[in-house]
Amino acid sequence: MILEKTIKLIEQFYQNYGISEPKVNKVVIGLGYTGVEIYNPQFGEILGVAHSLSEVIKSEECSKIEFSGKLTEKGFYELLKWGQEPPSLKKIIGIATINAASQHIIKINNPYNTLRKDLLEYLGINSDTKIIFIGLIKPMIRQMTQKTKNITIMKRNYSLLPFLSNLRKKEQLMN
Repeated sequence: MILEKTIKLIEQFYQNYGISEPKVNKVVIGLGYTGVEIYNPQFGEILGVAHSLSEVIKSEECSKIEFSGKLTEKGFYELLKWGQEPPSLKKIIGIATINAASQHIIKINNPYNTLRKDLLEYLGINSDTKIIFIGLIKPMIRQMTQKTKNITIMKRNYSLLPFLSNLRKKEQLMN
């Protein structure tokens, strides 16, 4: 549902601003991350990255990839819609395409303010602050454990690392 709405918003944004369909320059599927580079003459090359889902990469099933060949010959909007697929290589490519499109949108209509101080300072995190991470974002968690121990991590299938041993862990299926 969120992905469907995001894709519609991207399509509407491109339409409202009269932006021509970007060309898919490169698609690189890696063990850790997948990248999709799109090109638009107005904004140049922009890269979107998505985590290559380990359950997809480690699959022991040997199956034919129906979309193999030159992914750069596929249309931008086609790859964008792949983000709605069930967990698969197609979905990973779709999410990377969504992330690339978001960079175009930020270049055109940047809704963010630049932080003038450290994120932890900006958020005002102290020993009483409760934090929930969806996913194991090790560098940020490591930093935040210096300020608070009230951290819950929701992540599927991970073993606790030494610096996480005193934090709450919730294994959660996240689809």
